[in-house]
Amino acid sequence: YENVRSAVAEEGLLGQILLEPALMDQAESLKPEEFSVPLLGKVFRWMQERWHEGLHISIPAMEGTFQPEEISHITKILQKMEGVVNEQALRDYIAVIQSEASKRGSKDLMEALNRRRDKKGYGG
Repeated sequence: YENVRSAVAEEGLLGQILLEPALMDQAESLKPEEFSVPLLGKVFRWMQERWHEGLHISIPAMEGTFQPEEISHITKILQKMEGVVNEQALRDYIAVIQSEASKRGSKDLMEALNRRRDKKGYGG
């Protein structure tokens, strides 16, 4: 369920930015590593780099950087969007992505600590 929630927020965020690239300024606090879907994180990193370089963010601009099937996936995300940019939705997407990334990070840390404890044979 968590991953579905993250993926929906990630897709929504990317769709909003494709509709209105200036929204990248509001997504500054977000890191590509916080995305649960590797492709979506890769697309976000690409968007960040293009935005900082003053280059256009669009689906046609993805050619040469992404595989055709990846571009097709992003195109489908954009087609699902209502075509309306909503800054509150963008803030909500960012909050969900960061919250879910934080949960994943905590879980990964606990698993690493448990593995270490089990390996050393103490702590329980």
